[in-house]
Amino acid sequence: MSVARDRGAWKGVYVSATLARVGRKGGAWLPVMALAALTGSAVTLALPSVLGRAIDAVVAGGADASSGRWVLVACGLVLLSMAVEIVGAYAGTASTAGATAWLRDRMVRHVLAVGPRAGRVFDNGDLVSRVSGNAAEAGQAGLAVVLAATAELPPAGA
Repeated sequence: MSVARDRGAWKGVYVSATLARVGRKGGAWLPVMALAALTGSAVTLALPSVLGRAIDAVVAGGADASSGRWVLVACGLVLLSMAVEIVGAYAGTASTAGATAWLRDRMVRHVLAVGPRAGRVFDNGDLVSRVSGNAAEAGQAGLAVVLAATAELPPAGA
């Protein structure tokens, strides 16, 4: 195996390790996001059953304690769903912002350490677009993993 081919084989490993580090830089917000997504999935799975019981209790009995209880449980689930969505959106944004800031800092420090010779390798504006736009996309790596893992739960539980 040639040296060039050997380096090419390791390039994917380096990229994967870098993305794993970017995901870890999401900090404590990733577990919060995972918990919010799991809770949201549980609420999504429970809400149709609770709404069905609430409607059955209201139609069957009217104003007894059982119908009121199921209506309150349904309202509680809707409120919990709203709260979980807000927490999940905040946690996802905070996680992405932290990872993106770390990645941008790392990239700028590397470019400055390499010096002017790095500018000759890239086209005009390429480094700027990598630091500004591409770092923001790569900063979503941890969030994407959490959302991909939790997106499978509602169809599996249905």
